[in-house]
Amino acid sequence: MFRKSFVFAVLLLSIATLSAQNWTAGDVAETRNETVTVLAGDGGKSARVISAGPLAEDDIRLIGNCLDTVWAIPGLEGTDASVRIEDNGFRLVIYPVSFVYNRENFAPRLPSGLSFYYRNSLFYDVTLKVDSYMPKVTGAYVSPEGFLKSLYGALVVPEMYMYDESLLKRVERIENALIAVVNKTSPQPVNEDLVLDVISLYNENSKITPAQVVTALKRRGIKTSVKEVKAIFIVMLGKYD
Repeated sequence: MFRKSFVFAVLLLSIATLSAQNWTAGDVAETRNETVTVLAGDGGKSARVISAGPLAEDDIRLIGNCLDTVWAIPGLEGTDASVRIEDNGFRLVIYPVSFVYNRENFAPRLPSGLSFYYRNSLFYDVTLKVDSYMPKVTGAYVSPEGFLKSLYGALVVPEMYMYDESLLKRVERIENALIAVVNKTSPQPVNEDLVLDVISLYNENSKITPAQVVTALKRRGIKTSVKEVKAIFIVMLGKYD
């Protein structure tokens, strides 16, 4: 099923290679449309794999490597997972009992578990519940540190990870901040596209300064000011420096 990408995947998932578990197929249930295979790993871990047919050994090894990579994330505890095979890869969901990072337990904030998917390499696609917000954190899984920082960022500033009505409703707050920062007597409207452009640049480089943002946007033909960008930094990103 995944023969062409198997060798490449093993190289990419170096974390799993260092502490690989021996995943084995246990109970198998077949229906007219799908096969459900239960994979068993070390430490009582198990994964329910749904596929169109029986799993080959290479498939089990690749899925196991991905599971090992996710379970190796510091602070993540639990035993259960589910996997669904798709035409161009598979999706896997980890159901943590506890998931502590930076003194925060993320487990209660994961109504749908920790979701990942494999397309020649591993990606994460996690939805958190933060108060009334449901921020989504997505990206290529490169290291535990980068993934954990992204999750924590969504907890601290959930608006930064939302691009729907919840984000646009914050524009009014930005207008109010602009009054204070720019020291004008009347509100200065904020272009919604500018907010997204600034956040996008910050996501690409969290060390970027307001002045650098202005320069980068100027190259794209977008006019703004350092004071305006600072206001967006304060309200949307919680950056006061």
